Amino acid sequence: MNKKGAFIHWIVFGVVAAIGLYFAMTINLDVVEQNTKGVWQLSFVRAVQDAEKDMLDIDQAAKNAIALAIGELAKDELSEDLGCGKVKGYPLWNNPSGFCELKVSDKVKEKINKLITNKTGIVYDEIIYSDGSIVGKSLKNKVIGHSLDAIPKEKVHPSLFSSYEAYLIKPFDLRYEYNPGFRVKVSSSFGAGYEIVKKQAKEMLIKCENSSELKNCLDQNKEESWHYTYCETDTYQQEGRVVPFCIITEQGVEYKLALDFISSQLLGPENLQISLDKDQNTTTARFKLYPGVSTYKIYYTNWLLANSQIPPAKTAIEIFANVPKSVEFGFFNNYTSFNLNPEEENCPFNKEKNQPYLCSDQVIYSFEEKLLLNPGHYLFAVSMVHDEQESIISHFVSLEVN
Repeated sequence: MNKKGAFIHWIVFGVVAAIGLYFAMTINLDVVEQNTKGVWQLSFVRAVQDAEKDMLDIDQAAKNAIALAIGELAKDELSEDLGCGKVKGYPLWNNPSGFCELKVSDKVKEKINKLITNKTGIVYDEIIYSDGSIVGKSLKNKVIGHSLDAIPKEKVHPSLFSSYEAYLIKPFDLRYEYNPGFRVKVSSSFGAGYEIVKKQAKEMLIKCENSSELKNCLDQNKEESWHYTYCETDTYQQEGRVVPFCIITEQGVEYKLALDFISSQLLGPENLQISLDKDQNTTTARFKLYPGVSTYKIYYTNWLLANSQIPPAKTAIEIFANVPKSVEFGFFNNYTSFNLNPEEENCPFNKEKNQPYLCSDQVIYSFEEKLLLNPGHYLFAVSMVHDEQESIISHFVSLEVN
């Protein structure tokens, strides 16, 4: 071995010897209770395990408490004001901002709190109903740590140490916090029924909130279990855009509520009727006058997919934005517009083209369009313009030309 190789050999030997000397000087081989290696880590694991078991006990106590208190919810809670007000004595479930959440009354909260407190010793600051569950919220965390006795000693599991005093391993002081809140899924007829009715209400609002003929839309879209005002007999009532309902679920739970079908957009006229006289090249539109409105537009197209763009109702620009523009497809979408005096009836026997007429509450307008003379199917819709805002289109009328 040359001198250079011997030098490297002694360097390696010196490093290994230094590491061995370090461990020999620092490791205490005497096994005593407080200096056993890994006690802090084992203590932390034990704390987490005990916290999880405590949470299981809390959840079970909450389930038992809610099972005893839930019977009072279906009748009492659903008849109260949810925060949107009441109409004709019925709680309004929605407003322009959205749905108002079901609340848990103080009486039921106190009952749940008392039952859980008797079992766990925890008092909850807030108990609410949310997304099919009853949720308990506590602002105070539970703590496991040195001398805190957060968990009763009878629940402490035997191991290397006999109490949580062993958590104190200098220079460490173990402290584990967790929140004792709970979330219990309500599987009773109350919870399931409420969620189903709420889902049906949302679907009906989407389909009918932009309909000017509200009752007709509701008749076509409401579930058979939904009745107007009373469950015994349908009695349609409407206050503004608010309609009261009575619903009986499959579980036999009765719900009385009101929905506000208020629209954030301008609603267009309905009851549109279209006829075509091919010999005279005259297309005639009839629809119900919208009080106070003088400007109207009649849209027509051979792009039948326009029907699939609604609901929900949209403006004409939004509906026809997806029409294929290529000439090869042969699609078109046009409109004709006109103005009339909504306060003056004008209904002669002989009517001219491109001249609007008002006959009682019916608007009548005829126009020429050669494109509509070709055999095929066509869609028509009517909108109105008020204060420089054009109404949305909620439906199309179909015409077949032979």
